[in-house]
Amino acid sequence: IRMIMKKLAAAAIAAMLATSSLGLSAFAAEEESSYTKRAVKAYRYNPEVSDEIDCLFTNDNPDLPYVDLAEFLNGLFTVTFQSEDMGDGVFEVSGNDGSLVVDTEKDTVVINNLEKMTGSNVVESESLGGKYADEKYKYSDSIVELDFSKYGIDLLADEGQVYLPLNTLSDIFGITYNSAVYLDGSIYFHHTSDIFAGEIYYDMSSALELNDRTQAMADYTYNELCFMMDKIYGAPSKSRLAASIREKGFDKTLDEYSEVTKAAKEHLKKTSWAEFYYGLFMLSPFLEDGGHTSLLGLIWQAMQTDSSDDTPLMKALTVFMGSDDEMAMPAKMWMLEQSMEDDQLDFQMARMEKFGERFESVKQWGESTELLVDDDTAVFVFDEFVNDVVEPFKWSVDYAAEHGLKNFIVDLSTNEGGDSSVVAYMLGLMSNKKNADNEFSYNMHSTLSDIIIPDAFVLDYNLDGVFDDKDKEVAYDLNFGILSSRVSFSCGNMMPCLAQEYGIPVIGETSGGGGCMVGINYFPNGAFNSISSLYTMIRNDGTEVDGGVTVDYELPVSDEDKNSFYDIDLIKKDMDDFYGIASNDESSEPESSVSEADSSSDTESEPADTSSGSTSKSADNGKTAAGTKGKSSNPPTGTAASIALAAVSIASLIVVRRKNRG
Repeated sequence: IRMIMKKLAAAAIAAMLATSSLGLSAFAAEEESSYTKRAVKAYRYNPEVSDEIDCLFTNDNPDLPYVDLAEFLNGLFTVTFQSEDMGDGVFEVSGNDGSLVVDTEKDTVVINNLEKMTGSNVVESESLGGKYADEKYKYSDSIVELDFSKYGIDLLADEGQVYLPLNTLSDIFGITYNSAVYLDGSIYFHHTSDIFAGEIYYDMSSALELNDRTQAMADYTYNELCFMMDKIYGAPSKSRLAASIREKGFDKTLDEYSEVTKAAKEHLKKTSWAEFYYGLFMLSPFLEDGGHTSLLGLIWQAMQTDSSDDTPLMKALTVFMGSDDEMAMPAKMWMLEQSMEDDQLDFQMARMEKFGERFESVKQWGESTELLVDDDTAVFVFDEFVNDVVEPFKWSVDYAAEHGLKNFIVDLSTNEGGDSSVVAYMLGLMSNKKNADNEFSYNMHSTLSDIIIPDAFVLDYNLDGVFDDKDKEVAYDLNFGILSSRVSFSCGNMMPCLAQEYGIPVIGETSGGGGCMVGINYFPNGAFNSISSLYTMIRNDGTEVDGGVTVDYELPVSDEDKNSFYDIDLIKKDMDDFYGIASNDESSEPESSVSEADSSSDTESEPADTSSGSTSKSADNGKTAAGTKGKSSNPPTGTAASIALAAVSIASLIVVRRKNRG
C-alpha cells in the first residue's frame, strides 16, 4: 500500500537522519581457478522438509553458491528436468515444454520457450489465486539469449553437470513466484508470494548480521544487479531511468544520467553491504514507479524494527544516512515528500463523509469491504484485490439485482492492487451479460522474449466449486461502472483499463498506473527486493497502461478538497449519460443519448474543471455508446506502494501473476 510505504519512509528518515563493454568487473575466477564442492542443506517450502543439494563455491567468492541447474529447476516445478552433457562445455537442461542450452565456455544461456516452461506445473502456494478462477495461458514459442560474459558472470561445469549462481537463477525464474535463497549456510526454497502475505517460514533478519563482503562478492552483486535491471526489470515508463535503461543498459545509465546516479554507482561497488544499500537509497527517486520497485526491500522493513537497530548492517547504514552527503539529498527530500502525502487516507475520509450523508450501509466485511446503497445505486467498496472479496462481491451484485437497483459502481478510488485473478472474476462477471460465457482474458507483453501472452481465465461465476455451463448463465441486468482515482494502482489500475475494453465506463480521475507484474528478487546476502518485472499488461491495441487510465468522465477533485469527488449525483448523471438514459434533472445540461445500453442506469456527466454541474466528454475525448470502449490512457498491472513493506503489506501492493495449476 502506498500509504504504508510513506509511513515507512517517514519513519526511516526520522531514524536515519537524527570485463565487458559494460565496464563490469569479472567477479569469478577464470577457468583455471579452483572451486570446492559441498553438500548444502536445502529446505523445501517448509522447515520440516529438507534434503541436500551439491553446490560449488569458488575460492575467491566462498559465500556464493553455484547450484546444479537441473536440481534448481526440480525445486521450482512438480515435473522433473533432465540434464545432458553435449560436449565442449555445452549442456542442455530440458523439461516442462522448454529447455536451456548452457555454454560454459562462452558463458551464454539460450532459453527455449521460457513462458511455456514456467507457465505450468510450478510448486503451488496457497496464498495465490482462488478456486473460482482457473488460469490458462496461451503461449507462443520463444527464444531468449543471455550472454553472461557481458556481466562478468562465469558459468561452471563439474562432473557432467552445469552450475549457475543461485541468485542469477532466482532472478531468471522469479516469474514462477518460487525462488531459493542462501542464508546461514542453507538454501531455502520458498514461494515469494508468501512474502506478500507475511508468511515466510525462515528468518530473513540474519541478512542484516553481515556488513563486510569481499571484493569478489561486491563485483558479483553489482554485475547481477545490472543483469536484473537490463533483462528482468520491466522498465515502466513512470520511472525516470526507464528509457535510458532500455537504450543503454543500467550500468551506462548510472554513469551518464546524473552526478547523483554516478555517485550511487560508486557506493554500489564498495565492500560494505551498508554502503551498497546507501547507493540503492540514492537511486530510489530515479526508480520510483508508483509502488512496484523497491530495491531496498528488507531494509525498509528492518527500519521499522527496533531489534534490527544494533545489527552490523543497520548500524553502518545509519551512519551513511545521517551524513550531510549532498548526493543523497534528492533521495532524502523525495522520501520526505512521500511521507507527507497520504492520498489514500484523504480519499477514505472524504468518502466516509460524503457517502455517509446519503448511503445506507447494507453489509460490511472486515474493515474495508462494504456494500453501500443510495436509492437505485449500489457502490461496492474495497481496498485490495484479495480472495476474501470475491464472495462479498458476488453477494453484493446478487443483492443489487434482487432489489431492482439500476447502477452498480465498483469503487477503486482507494484500491492499491492485489491478485489479478480477482480482477478477472469481478470484471468477467460484470461483462458477462454481453459475452455469455465464463471466460475472461487480457494480454501481457514479455520484455525479455518480446512475445504477447494472452492470459485467459475460466471462471466459476456461481461459486459452486465447478467450472461448467451453469456459470455462463450468471448474468446481471445492471449498469456497471468503475470509480477511479490517483490512488488506484496496479490491479486497481488494471481493472478500469480492462473495463473500458468491455464497454464499462470509468468515472473519477486518471488512475495511478502500474502495468508490470511485481517481481521479488534477492541479493546474495539473502535480503529481498522488488521490481516492476518483465511481464507488462497491454491493451488489445498493444499500447501500454503504465501511465494510468484516462477516465470517461472526470469528477472535480483537488489536493485540498476530495469531498466533491464523491458527489453521488454527479456520478449518477455520468452513468445515465454513458448508458443513454434521459436525466430527470431538468436543471442540468441535456445529456446526449448514447446508443444501445445493456441495462438502465442513473448517472451524471463529468465536470471537466467546472465548479458546478457536470459536462460530458467531447466525442474526440473518447465518450462512446454503451457496448463500446471509451478511450483510455495508460494504466498498469501491479499494486501501489513500493515494497517498502512490512512483509504483511505487500499483498496489497502488487498485481500477482498467478501460474497455471498445470
